[in-house]
Amino acid sequence: MDGTLLIFIFAIMAYVPLAGVLFYIWWKYGKGEVGVSVARTIFIAGSFLIILSMLYI
Repeated sequence: MDGTLLIFIFAIMAYVPLAGVLFYIWWKYGKGEVGVSVARTIFIAGSFLIILSMLYI
């Protein structure tokens, strides 16, 4: 298996659970706060761009 593919799989395996915990904490403690909504939107957009860039490597 290619080394780049292994790095991609490892990054996804580490990222998904940590992102889930972050979203849970934001959902539980940050309901209705504008700053949390902005941070969540920026995080989702950044995550999407990082995953897309990893796919093109």
